[in-house]
Amino acid sequence: MRYLVNLPLIGALLCGGLMLSLTVLTTPRGVDAAMGAAYAIVYSSILFWVLAGFTLLGCTLAGGFDWLPAAGSGSRFVLVLIGFGVIVLLSLLPIGIAIETAGRIESDRWSPAAIWASRAVASGLPLVLLAYAGWQINAPESLRQLPIVRNVALAAVAALIVTGAIVSIQELARWNQKAAARMASQRVQEDEQAAAHRRAFEALTDSDPLFKWDQYTYHSSPDDIRLEALRRIAARPNLESELIAVLDSENPLWASEGVRLVADLAFTPSPALGEAVRRRLDAYAQQLTKEAGIVTHDGDKRLDYYEESRLREALAAARRLAEEPGADLRPQIRAIGRAVALYPKSDMAARFPRDAAETEKQIAARLAAPR
Repeated sequence: MRYLVNLPLIGALLCGGLMLSLTVLTTPRGVDAAMGAAYAIVYSSILFWVLAGFTLLGCTLAGGFDWLPAAGSGSRFVLVLIGFGVIVLLSLLPIGIAIETAGRIESDRWSPAAIWASRAVASGLPLVLLAYAGWQINAPESLRQLPIVRNVALAAVAALIVTGAIVSIQELARWNQKAAARMASQRVQEDEQAAAHRRAFEALTDSDPLFKWDQYTYHSSPDDIRLEALRRIAARPNLESELIAVLDSENPLWASEGVRLVADLAFTPSPALGEAVRRRLDAYAQQLTKEAGIVTHDGDKRLDYYEESRLREALAAARRLAEEPGADLRPQIRAIGRAVALYPKSDMAARFPRDAAETEKQIAARLAAPR
């Protein structure tokens, strides 16, 4: 029965020969040829290691590793399996380098020594294992367990494992250096962008339109810039007329910015501004109702992806306007709530009614309080 182990052995040798040919003996010409060679190397490597694993496990069952210090054939089988797994792991990076440098010995990432060492591990390590397995399967009984054969095989495997470990450590160190350099470059770029952002903000004047100031009021800006932008906007002499124009804009995204600014700015809104917010929230409820009938790939979840902040800002603006000038926007909140209910599979369909109910209570309490 042990001679049946020759079947995966022969298959592994054929795959190993193909790998050796593609990585060392062949120089692919052209992009398509190089891509085809890379795919052939990858698939032949996978098949090779699978067949090599079967070969070594079959060799174990045939008594090829009886010299291992293990209590019973089951323990010996587990030891061989673990050892094979360790060898595969140590070979992964050298195999990757061998694939990347197929047909050449020069690279801007690896030295010729690293390339040849990787090829030695990728090709030599499995070859030694297969040669030992082939000997244990096919050699005459009297020669099969010769110590010199075992010792030579162990020495070769140990030397190749050490080589693979060195290549792997060097490659991991190269990865770390590359990652550190990339992070340093990103930090420099982010610092430059932050400095440019700050310079652009400092160049703004009160004559610049509200649209230019608005981009600095998000939490993506540093807190000192964001808070200063909100303070400067709140102090604009024509703020109310500007906000009313924003809220009545035909661009729904820009109109939504008006709702956010009403909620965030430290100023005293007028009844006219309250009516502008009322119109905007009515339009927003109508927009959500209309879009609920449009089938998109996001489905109801589009409410969670794109509308959560706008819904939160609508509630905040309604609370703010209840304080001053005492506007009652509860009908608008209810209209938005009915629109949200048209998205039953969204998270907001469960969350918004609770937040809206709490907001209505706060508005009622504020309107009932003496002024």
